[in-house]
Amino acid sequence: VVLHDCQYTNVTFGHHVENMWKVQCDLEQQLEEYSIMAERTRDGIDSLQSSVVVFYKDVYTFVKRIIEERKKKKRRYNEFKIQTPPTTELSKEEEEEERYDGGGGTTANETMSWKEALQFIQKHLSLMPSSTNHKEHIHVPLMKRCKSTTYEEKVEGILQEGSSSKRRQRYEENIIKKRKAAEYDRNFYMQKLQEGGSGL
Repeated sequence: VVLHDCQYTNVTFGHHVENMWKVQCDLEQQLEEYSIMAERTRDGIDSLQSSVVVFYKDVYTFVKRIIEERKKKKRRYNEFKIQTPPTTELSKEEEEEERYDGGGGTTANETMSWKEALQFIQKHLSLMPSSTNHKEHIHVPLMKRCKSTTYEEKVEGILQEGSSSKRRQRYEENIIKKRKAAEYDRNFYMQKLQEGGSGL
């Protein structure tokens, strides 16, 4: 086990200078490598926002789908008062813009920069890309989630079936077998108890 920090009362640890020099050099190298990697990744993100274009119709469809999914989940989990991120409905102007451009033609080929698309998405969904936003999740408390039927509920369902039901017949046969087994075990232990030990 490697401990990042370990202290004991009335004990002071001393460290060799050469060892500490090597450790810090290694950490400085790691910091430099990770910093370069972080800046390279940031440059890639900035490049996406400035050079990539997407179709307006796709952005609109994406936003509309997420809004509908949130509505559906709210209706489904309404009794649990599930919290979802703030949502701004698409305006009538935006819906019309999705269908037609200013000249009356379709907008199927109209594009916007990825940066503009992100601003549009954030405006309506309060979402921005992150390591945890691949898919939106709504947390439902464990005890309020859908549960399978209990053993008692299953037995009740079987007993409500007719006496000719195969499931009920198998259930009754198993109950009889369990009772016989329990009775056999009880008689066996009572017999051994009466016999007693050897006294050795």
